[in-house]
Amino acid sequence: MLVKDKRGNELLELIRFDEAELASVSPLTHALVVARREGSRLFVFNRYRQCWELAGGVIDPGETARQCAARELLEESGIQCDADELRFVGAMKFLLQPSYDSPSVRVEYGALYAVAIVSGAAFVPNEEIAAVSWWNGVDEIGEIAEIDAKLSELG
Repeated sequence: MLVKDKRGNELLELIRFDEAELASVSPLTHALVVARREGSRLFVFNRYRQCWELAGGVIDPGETARQCAARELLEESGIQCDADELRFVGAMKFLLQPSYDSPSVRVEYGALYAVAIVSGAAFVPNEEIAAVSWWNGVDEIGEIAEIDAKLSELG
């Protein structure tokens, strides 16, 4: 186990392999992006969970994990990048506690991507995301999701 959050969810491991092997992990449910700029990492403030997280979300039907990562980065931060600009980091393996949409403990996988951002975009708050922050890993910005903080170091 790499890290456990306050709800008991665990990031069990980051499996580093070729992106083509993503098809071998199941269920692959989501993708996250570690966006970096000038030594800082992008975090978005999730209104529902009331904490800072990496940009990312659920993979839509017919969408690849890579496409999901690029779409979620745009939707949550206003930053547009071509999916080809994303670097595949690995598959994240989680042990997740029961939640409103899943009543039992379960193992899920996600795809982790990284991208270098040269220039920012104008952020417009939306229903899910209230703000964005380029965090340097030191300054206080508020509550950061424990698992996402760890993933931002690994990506």
